[in-house]
Amino acid sequence: MSTIGVFLKILADTMAAQVPGRVVTRSYQEFARRKHSDLEAGVWTLLCEGQAQIERYAEHFGAVLVGQIQLGEKATGEEIEEAELAMIDEMRDFCERVKGVQVRPVRWKQSMQIDHPYGWVAVDLDFGPVELTPDSLKVLADLNLVHVDMDIPPFTPEHHQTWAEDEDYTNPPDAQDDIQT
Repeated sequence: MSTIGVFLKILADTMAAQVPGRVVTRSYQEFARRKHSDLEAGVWTLLCEGQAQIERYAEHFGAVLVGQIQLGEKATGEEIEEAELAMIDEMRDFCERVKGVQVRPVRWKQSMQIDHPYGWVAVDLDFGPVELTPDSLKVLADLNLVHVDMDIPPFTPEHHQTWAEDEDYTNPPDAQDDIQT
């Protein structure tokens, strides 16, 4: 499996653990091909969109998180919209709780009630910076270790930016720590 594929699988597994009532997958299917029971529970699909910044140790790439849900034929448009908005809340919680990499929702769209009795959301996500190496992926998969570099005030914004971009540690952080989670 590719390095990015491993990373996305780790993220999908993490999301599955956070939303146990939903189906979480890496394989998109149209509504008609999904199991009715899965759609009633709600399905999240994590898809790679591409890479925005290519630097081996500070990569940024995009993904799309697609949520699909089906309510009963008697469901109102408002109920479908509310189910979609509940999925958006789950996505926000997921992004805030991921450890080891920053996951930032960029924008999201929803069905606007036009696919009754189905509802869907599509969330554009930005991941990064992330170091996609076997060692860093092992730490992310374990989700039990965070390395922290700290720049202790007072400092100017320029000093902090120089420190943050210093790949060779010629200007080391004031403190470093590895935190077991």
